[in-house]
Amino acid sequence: MDELGRQSWYVGDISRQSAESMVRSCGRDGAFVVRQSQKGGDCNPFTLTLLYANNAYNLHIRRRTDDKFAIGKEKRDEIVSLSADL
Repeated sequence: MDELGRQSWYVGDISRQSAESMVRSCGRDGAFVVRQSQKGGDCNPFTLTLLYANNAYNLHIRRRTDDKFAIGKEKRDEIVSLSADL
């Protein structure tokens, strides 16, 4: 987690409203931050807040069984092609 805290896009334990305000203040599609999930627990420990078309979207980042991370809910036929270590 120490490495995660050094990333400029990681904002830690802030509210959804604060994260949305941060990406809106940037004013560019694709602006994003990653924060600790307020309700996700161990399965969804982080949330990606992303700005697109002047709307802020909040997407769960889930911990997979192989200890990697993925966005959204697991799909039955999910094919893993890209994943990032957070």
